[in-house]
Amino acid sequence: MNKYEELAKELHQQIRDGQFKVNMKLPSVRQLCDRHKLSMSTVVRALEVLEQDGVIEGRERSGFYISAANIQSSVPIPEASYILEQPTKINNQELILGLMKSIYNPKLLNLGAAIPAQSFLPVKDIDKASRIAMRSTQHQRDKYMPMPGDRVLREQISVYMRNLNCEVDPEHIMVTSGCQEATMLVLLSCFEKGSTIAVETPTYPGFLQTCELLNLEVIEIPTDPRTGVSIGALELAIQQWSIAGLLLSSNYSNPTCARMPTDKKKTLLDLCDRHSIRIVEDDVYGDISHDPYYRPRPIKSFDKNDTVIYCSSFSKTVSPGLRVGWVVNPTLQKNIEYSKYVAGLSCVTTSQYIMAEYLKLGKHERYLQSARRRYGMQSNLMLERMYELLPEGTRITQPRGGFTLWLSLPSHIDTLELLEKTMAKGVCFNPGVLFSALNKHRNCLRLSCAMEWNENLESALGVLAKESHKLM
Repeated sequence: MNKYEELAKELHQQIRDGQFKVNMKLPSVRQLCDRHKLSMSTVVRALEVLEQDGVIEGRERSGFYISAANIQSSVPIPEASYILEQPTKINNQELILGLMKSIYNPKLLNLGAAIPAQSFLPVKDIDKASRIAMRSTQHQRDKYMPMPGDRVLREQISVYMRNLNCEVDPEHIMVTSGCQEATMLVLLSCFEKGSTIAVETPTYPGFLQTCELLNLEVIEIPTDPRTGVSIGALELAIQQWSIAGLLLSSNYSNPTCARMPTDKKKTLLDLCDRHSIRIVEDDVYGDISHDPYYRPRPIKSFDKNDTVIYCSSFSKTVSPGLRVGWVVNPTLQKNIEYSKYVAGLSCVTTSQYIMAEYLKLGKHERYLQSARRRYGMQSNLMLERMYELLPEGTRITQPRGGFTLWLSLPSHIDTLELLEKTMAKGVCFNPGVLFSALNKHRNCLRLSCAMEWNENLESALGVLAKESHKLM
């Protein structure tokens, strides 16, 4: 056995023994050389072997990390969807509205709401920014904010975007009331009624409801729960139907937390460029990697032709209540601004001032490093606990970012029926049918990991598990 093979075998055994955890960074090449008294070429070759085997993964300008595929290997992940079906209209308003109301029902513990608990957020820094904003803007904060939004805030967002490898002029940033409004304004401004929009399946219910409201049809593209939308299936759909846009989250999508590899993002962008398909990219979860120092690039960072309309917000990382989001696309900005003007004149003035002051404090990146660790720990804890509690045959995603889990229960369990039983006992979650326009994923559900781990949560998980076993 060659020296590089011996090193690869030794490192693989250490990973299996638990000496390295999911998303943990391996020692640097130089450190491995010193530790094992080997040449740099030998160490690099060993790392290449491990990467080819899927044991580790290289991250641009960051090093090698333990692949999630090697952790929780006893927990099977949900299978990717493969069936491509024709475009369809959406109609499940009643179910959506009922579940939205349950989020705010104090008598129900909602396990599925993708809203971070307050303890996950930078509350003290937001409070400090609020005090500064209240003192410094007392003569401006009661006025309408002209579009495209507060100049200082847009300058701060421009700096933030630059760190994502996106050079964006502040003049080309339009502030919105969260990412949901951003995507709605884009769809309203850029696509005619009756147009067909491609989405992942499962996909974020808000995408489906927005398309329904705007009288757009959707086509669900088969999706891998680890690497995102199938480019082959999308290409096949393009050959059969006229697709005007693609609406997706390439980084830690909701609900599966899939992250598209860099090469796949470039291939997807090239495909959409060739077929003149607009990509509406929702990057709201992009900051929530489970690696403290890693932030995947959005598709927008590779865009040279303004194919990508970039939407994001600080609702998942800083403050859901401030509702500060934004849109970036210089070519279509005037159309989007006009839609925003008609829909609501402007965004909340005070929220923009507060967010601008928060970003000026310069603590956001440090906060994200801490939050990423916590989200990763919480997701792993929830994953282990649910696999322990739920019936045999359950499959669970193993995310490397975001804070939701997508669970596939044994095929004969209907999670709408399960929801009815758990709600009678004070526990709510998001059933799988919400995440499809075609009534798919009936045996699936989404859970949030961004909750305080306490007796109430343990009790709620117990209710979910007990009722699941009854349906077996």
